[in-house]
Order: sequence, then C-alpha cells, then structure tokens
Amino acid sequence: MKRELIKSHRFAGQNRWKLIQVKRLIHSHSGYSRIEIAFMATLAALVSILAITKYLDLSEMTEDSMEPGVVVAIKQSLANYAEESRDIGRNPLYPKSLDQAKIGDTGIRNPFFSHVLEGGIAVAGWSKTGNNAYAAPSGTNYAYYPDTGKFQSIDAPTPVTGTPSPEPDAN
Repeated sequence: MKRELIKSHRFAGQNRWKLIQVKRLIHSHSGYSRIEIAFMATLAALVSILAITKYLDLSEMTEDSMEPGVVVAIKQSLANYAEESRDIGRNPLYPKSLDQAKIGDTGIRNPFFSHVLEGGIAVAGWSKTGNNAYAAPSGTNYAYYPDTGKFQSIDAPTPVTGTPSPEPDAN
C-alpha cells in the first residue's frame, strides 16, 4: 500500500505540472497585446483616411464632369423649345427664364432649368447668382439671354474682330 501511495503521489504531481503548463500556454496566447491593438487601430485609421479622400475626389470629379452634359442638354432643350414655338406660332420663341428657382444653391426643393429640362436638375455645385445667371460646380459663370435663346459662359474671353491695335513701346 505504501508503494501505491508513492506512485499515486508521483502521478498526481506530474499531472499537476502538466496542468500548470497548459494553463500558462492558454493564458500566454489568449489575446492581442496593446501594441498589436494600437498598430491595427492606426492601420485602420490610415485606410479610412485614404478611402474618404479618394471618395471626395471622385465626387468632385463627378460634379465637374456633369457640367458639360448639363450645358449641352440646356442648349438642345432651348433649340427644341424654339422649334416648338415656331410650329405652334408662340411668340417669343424662347422662355423668359430657365426656371423659377430662388437665388442660391440648387436642391430638390429649388431645381434649376425646369422650364427647359423636364423636372429640372438638382445637381450639387450649381447655384443661381441672378435672374438668368448661374454658377457651375467648376466655378464657370453662365448666363441665359431670353431674346436670343443663348445659354453661354460669361467667363469666356470675347473673340477679337478686326485688326489688332499696335502695342505701345515699353520705353
């Protein structure tokens, strides 16, 4: 019996030692260290910043790239309006204004160009600066002339006609 007690005591000691080793193994690898967590948070923040700036660049590019399409649509609609006016005998040929929008930025409740474009437009970046004057997302200013039906940029230089005048001497 003494021998059995000694054997069971040794066996219990070995099992206890193995149990302690397993507990150490489990606790030493049970989570991330603070450095690892800080690194992952920093990495996530950098990726987020890059994604947001890329998104903002794309949205600005979208607004700018829509501008020529909107201008062409307005000009085509004005031509269609004039043609319809001729067909039905309406005078004047062109509408007095392009919309009834308030001066300021466009929006769902303040759409622009509703007299010539069905439903008008509410594209971010456009603003109405006067009765028939508009500013596009690119910063270009446009004006509508109801007598001629022209919708054009007022920022563009006027073409020079005739002969240029001689330049003065720098002396």
